[in-house]
Amino acid sequence: MVDTGGGFRDATEFFWEKLKVDNFDGGRLFDDGENVLFMKYNNESNVWKYPETIGKALFWCWIHQGAWPTWIHPMHLTYIIDGENQINVIDVLKEYIPYLYNFVIELQTNSRNNNTLILWANSRNVRV
Repeated sequence: MVDTGGGFRDATEFFWEKLKVDNFDGGRLFDDGENVLFMKYNNESNVWKYPETIGKALFWCWIHQGAWPTWIHPMHLTYIIDGENQINVIDVLKEYIPYLYNFVIELQTNSRNNNTLILWANSRNVRV
């Protein structure tokens, strides 16, 4: 193993901080969270393969002991290592997006209120 020292860590720390806030084709790659960020999803991110590239950069930093983005949600690491079947999305929603968590629980228990669904769709210009 090659000891890359502080230079590599400094460069990767700069890389992650820049990646966190810069705009790319399709906008920013991460949401506007305060302490923990999630990767954004849009058509451009698929075309440019941003999630795949971020995953490769995370892997590269991991195996070469580079800086790790402490602000990225741990769910992404779980996805990289264990795959999507190991992610408990309900817990993530409960912690970060309570209204969506409640909506999912209503759907699972078949106790949803259609008026709430219609209001949600209308406020986002979604045709139901």
